[in-house]
Amino acid sequence: MRIVGLTGGIGCGKTTVSTHFESLDGFKVVDCDKIAREIVEPGKEAYKQIIQKFGQEILFENGGINRRLLGERVFKDKAKLKTLTGITGPAIFKELGMCAPYVNSYSTTDL
Repeated sequence: MRIVGLTGGIGCGKTTVSTHFESLDGFKVVDCDKIAREIVEPGKEAYKQIIQKFGQEILFENGGINRRLLGERVFKDKAKLKTLTGITGPAIFKELGMCAPYVNSYSTTDL
């Protein structure tokens, strides 16, 4: 099994490429951005940990995490960013399930 990690900045064509991969036989696309949004939904363990570390003030009135506000706080403080990624990273890999051991064992190559 081969695993291809697709990364890039905003607007660079990741969605276009992943859509193309989905149309090919033998390719399964796993959208980590989608998983990252799902793991921070109200009631999820990562959500609870984030609220515990960053407080209720990062929530919208409906209880969802205000990702923009959280981002403003963590991206100007490396310690806070490390805390957040320490919560979300393991939760994302847990959701990836069987892919996690493969992802961790492969080296990266820029194409």
